[in-house]
Amino acid sequence: MSVRRRLLRALAVLCGVLTVLLQGTALAQPLPRMTPQAAYEEIARSGELRGVQIDGDLDAAKMQQPPGAKRILMQDVQLEGTLRSSAAGPALPLWIERSQLRNVDLRGARWSAALEIENSAVTERAWFDGAQFDGAFILHGSTFTGQTLFRGARFGGPVEITSSQFHPTPPMRSSVSFTDARFAAPARFDRSSFGTDVRFDTSRFEADASFLGLKVTGRASWRNVIFGGDAELRFCELGDVDFGDIEQMSVFMRLADFRGCTMGSLRLDYADIRGDMLLVNVQVSPGDLTLKQASLRGARNDFSGLKVSGKLDLQGAQIANLQMRWPEISPALLRSAPGSDILRLIQQRLEELKKDDEAREASAVLADVSIEERLAQSDASLADKALLWVERIVWGSTTGYGTRLGRIVGVALLCWVVLALPLVFAHRVRIGSLLAAADSAPPLHQPVAPDALKPPPTSAAARGLQSLAYAFALMFTLPDLRLRPAKPMSVALQGYLLFMRGIGLGLLALTVLTLTKVSPIIQAVLGKIVG
Repeated sequence: MSVRRRLLRALAVLCGVLTVLLQGTALAQPLPRMTPQAAYEEIARSGELRGVQIDGDLDAAKMQQPPGAKRILMQDVQLEGTLRSSAAGPALPLWIERSQLRNVDLRGARWSAALEIENSAVTERAWFDGAQFDGAFILHGSTFTGQTLFRGARFGGPVEITSSQFHPTPPMRSSVSFTDARFAAPARFDRSSFGTDVRFDTSRFEADASFLGLKVTGRASWRNVIFGGDAELRFCELGDVDFGDIEQMSVFMRLADFRGCTMGSLRLDYADIRGDMLLVNVQVSPGDLTLKQASLRGARNDFSGLKVSGKLDLQGAQIANLQMRWPEISPALLRSAPGSDILRLIQQRLEELKKDDEAREASAVLADVSIEERLAQSDASLADKALLWVERIVWGSTTGYGTRLGRIVGVALLCWVVLALPLVFAHRVRIGSLLAAADSAPPLHQPVAPDALKPPPTSAAARGLQSLAYAFALMFTLPDLRLRPAKPMSVALQGYLLFMRGIGLGLLALTVLTLTKVSPIIQAVLGKIVG
């Protein structure tokens, strides 16, 4: 039984190999040749052309369909000339499948029926400038290796240019152009790939426009474009993307969806986006994302997960209902040197979103930029500038304008260690423990008689720790550790101790103020007290 199965399996494999060899032989054989006139006669007879090579141009206006036909089919056809249309196109849909066309020249053509080119190739020119297509226009799974132009074309029916490749071969590097095209019905460019620039400048999309998974290695331009329906560019991979400027601004009447896209740069200056704007998980690298003077008026403008390697420029932008995360946008935003007006709006929006920690981070940047702007004012007096510098150094550098509790604690500890070093290494300074109760002792910075102190420790390390403890208590007003310096003490040293105490009180005050800003519990307690 097993031997029989093995024989049957071997026979099946042999049959498969023979089939492939026979098919390869058939495909390698030249196609039957046909003149254009013979092609017109075959179409008029059967409505089809299959497996033939046509030596010459083929005029779609001369294609006459037989009675009862629902379409004209060209399958596995190799056209050595040009597909053109001297007058109106065929009355029935023309479906071109698995064919190779040298040139397509439908400039100014008027087609009432559908045109579909599927799984085919156009090796040289594909010209559709000024053409009018009232029916569906479909390019699916096809390859264009020459110049491809749709300038001024008019599409009355649905457009599907999907899963197609537009890769001009050297020396041809012409961009694919849809400049001034009009799309009256939904248009799809999903999963198509452009190995050069592509232009949609001054085009109009009256219905939805879909560019899902679109790939453009060069520049993609949508300057002065109006999207009447949704504009969906999810998961696209684009080079430099341009939606215009003050002279050629684009309008999105509804959704503008860029989720998951990667782009070299993205310009949306002066864009009027009236629906939702979704930049979720968008990556812009290595260039900038600019939204200068743009108006985002939708119910949801989401920048979550946005990563920009260059600058994020929001100068003059009006953005309603912005969703964002400060750690994600702040590096790129700060690279654009934003003004206080932009940062203030960002901070207020973060507060509205109840992102208190992020709002504090933004407030620190806002405070620093506000001081910088006031310092740059020509009418600011020297006294005002001096106060601003004091605020910037004392409050900004040490606490991040009340947002960096860890920083001020670190600064305080560093100051304590540095200021205590003279007490630790000065051999003439003796610090000891009081024999009497601390409540009857003088203030910490005043020395006492040597006999009022216990004998000093014999170990140098113990004496150093005692000096550090005294300096800490002196600076930060801890409960009295009963440590005092011994007389005699120079005036300079007494002044130094007072200086240490002043610095410590200042650092303690900064720490307390910062703690009140970053701690919700303390804020709540203070709110109840004040309220």
